[in-house]
Amino acid sequence: MTHEDYERAANHWKIKDASDEKMDRATLLKEIEQYIKSNNICALATGADESDKSSTVQNRISEF
Repeated sequence: MTHEDYERAANHWKIKDASDEKMDRATLLKEIEQYIKSNNICALATGADESDKSSTVQNRISEF
């Protein structure tokens, strides 16, 4: 990916984010809590330089 490709991709998401409706913090936290309580598996993805990694994470929390 060239620097120009990166800038084009970043600008796409900046423009999309600016036009999206935002959820207030309290509602967002409630939605996150509800998701965690109803789903015990999700994917956690990170990346740096040319390397990306995605791992399956299993939630073993019985009480939030």
